[in-house]
Amino acid sequence: MKAEPSIDTGDLKGDEKILAIADKRLRFCIDSLDKIHRESLEDLMFYSGQHWPEDILRQRNDDRRPSETINKLPAFVFQITNNMRMSEPQAKIRPVDNVTDPDTAEVIQGMIRGIMHNGNSKSAIDTASFYQVVSGMGFVRILTKYVDKESFNQELVVSRIENPMSVYFPIDLINEIDFSDMPYCFIRTRISKDDFFEEYPNEDMTSYDVGGVGEDYWVGGDYLYICEYFEKKCEYEKMYLLSNGEITKDKARVKAAKEEGLTVDNERDVETSKVIWRKITRSTILEEKEFPGEYIPVVPFIGQPIVVNGEKRFLGMVRNAKSPQRMYNYAFNALIETLALAPRAPYVMAQGQIEGYEEIWATANSKNNAYLPYHPITIDSVAVPPPQRTAPPEAGSSLFASVNLASEQLKEVTGIYDASLGAGGSEKSGKAIIARQKQGTVGSYHYVDNQATAIKHMTRIMVDIVPEIYDTERAVRMLGEDETEKIVMVNKMHGDQNDPEKLYDLTVGKYDIVIDVGPDYETKRMETAENLMNIMQSNPQSAAPIMDLLYRNLDFTYAAEAGDRMKKIIQTQFPGVIEDEEDNQGGKQTEAQLQAMVQDLQKVMQAHQMTMQENGQLKQMLSGMQAQLASKQEENQIKADTAVIKAQAEIQKAQIQARSQVMSREADMMMHHADRMDKHIDRVYQANSQNQTQQKSVPGEEPEPVGQ
Repeated sequence: MKAEPSIDTGDLKGDEKILAIADKRLRFCIDSLDKIHRESLEDLMFYSGQHWPEDILRQRNDDRRPSETINKLPAFVFQITNNMRMSEPQAKIRPVDNVTDPDTAEVIQGMIRGIMHNGNSKSAIDTASFYQVVSGMGFVRILTKYVDKESFNQELVVSRIENPMSVYFPIDLINEIDFSDMPYCFIRTRISKDDFFEEYPNEDMTSYDVGGVGEDYWVGGDYLYICEYFEKKCEYEKMYLLSNGEITKDKARVKAAKEEGLTVDNERDVETSKVIWRKITRSTILEEKEFPGEYIPVVPFIGQPIVVNGEKRFLGMVRNAKSPQRMYNYAFNALIETLALAPRAPYVMAQGQIEGYEEIWATANSKNNAYLPYHPITIDSVAVPPPQRTAPPEAGSSLFASVNLASEQLKEVTGIYDASLGAGGSEKSGKAIIARQKQGTVGSYHYVDNQATAIKHMTRIMVDIVPEIYDTERAVRMLGEDETEKIVMVNKMHGDQNDPEKLYDLTVGKYDIVIDVGPDYETKRMETAENLMNIMQSNPQSAAPIMDLLYRNLDFTYAAEAGDRMKKIIQTQFPGVIEDEEDNQGGKQTEAQLQAMVQDLQKVMQAHQMTMQENGQLKQMLSGMQAQLASKQEENQIKADTAVIKAQAEIQKAQIQARSQVMSREADMMMHHADRMDKHIDRVYQANSQNQTQQKSVPGEEPEPVGQ
């Protein structure tokens, strides 16, 4: 490995010193990467179809022999890159201490997931993954930009690096596969002189005259190079441990602590880093600023790294596939040539048989002549037979075997076989077919794993930058695992009736990144739907309570709405099976969540042989979770009993109301009858009174009794 050369800047200061160091470093990077770039360029040219060496191609063309190219490599490359697109690794962000808010970690994860699923970001990752597989190395970069033209708020974006060989770095000074320890880096762009001086009209033209020092790095003909120069600067500061357990880097706080009677129990030097970004030419710093975070925001996607004789190399799929691909071309062209020569076999004839007809016979193998005249000849009174075509060469089995052998060698070299390429086999069951297809996935899994490493470092860089650019009160967009969008307020106290004091403070906390290389959400959703249907078929009694989950995971219009409606039906028919919505808010854990946590802890305890202290902690956590689960189950039972009592009370109330209405109607009827009786009695009394009066007016007559 090459060591970085010492840089003597003499009496140079300021920009001149920075540019002198940058020039030396760029030369060192270009020299170190020369062989890597040449091999990568050969791989890319071979992938694009340039399979024949120039001298052999020229000779075959001169001899008018076929030189066809049957490029089989794209099918193998797309098998890997398309699989990487369908199952792109997902970064999961976890708090690393008890101070960091888990809900804030979820917000940051949703923000970064939204950035990664952005169309431009996904295109950048796909491009880098393509170059990773083909030529051994691709790159993406992370930028900050303003949200819009009328805002001071910035946001993160993942940008594409179209040409991976425009990135220069000190390969011999980097040890980590994700380049997280990269000390400096250049992204070199070629631009025409006219365009450059139109954009920077105040630049001195004389410094770019051809013939100047470094013309092969900075200037050439009608163009010149501009470099983005990233430099990581490391500094050291003291960190103090006070006797009360407090850790601080503030010397004023240390002084105040001593006045309070505290002591410094320990101290050590801590390395801090910052990144300076500059846009430079050979003689000018065009722009300069400090980039947020401690990592250079250029991330490599590595194929297969190896070290040969102390020199680092990066291999892609094409590197080892060149020989079997060339063998396939040679064998296939030999077969073509043999078959093409069959109708052109030469004629055998006696001298003088075609005299005078030479022009007609000269086109016998290139035209469909109606006839071929000849002169009958006799030798020693024996008639010579007419001209006859010799037996054409046959395409022997060895040629077909060579073609098939080269094709099989391509599969062996790439590790991708017929099942992965879509060919059928003798397997009948779905599991057997999937198992055979996974053989090809295993053979190329190192590309997927290295892609996951790159995405993990991308996420680490973004998590490191988030506190610096998302440092004000603002609404941000986050994306859930199921790709549902949500707008949340950050760095501001807010809330609702369930949690009136909620704060997502993005400027506080420490986080760790875990990568999941499993299937993407769409694949998981399809598998979930299939498993749910299998459960329903094997156990029909369980179908009704989980019908809402099935609807949500099916792929049809209004599936989510159907799931919501089914959920309401299940809540009515099966009380207690689904938790109420208010129980799921404010960070409360449902019974199912607690049950899952208990099961996870049990699996961890069974899978790992831990120390007695760690086992004790896990058991204590398990007991706590089980207690919460029991409490939740008891709470659910109380809710169910309360619901039954309320239902019974409502029924009794309804019965009492019904009886009251009946009695009220009976009372009304009785009152009605009583009124009628009173009226009848009045009429009878009035009639009797009138009769008595008439009898008194006629003496000697007895009054007649009045009928009742």
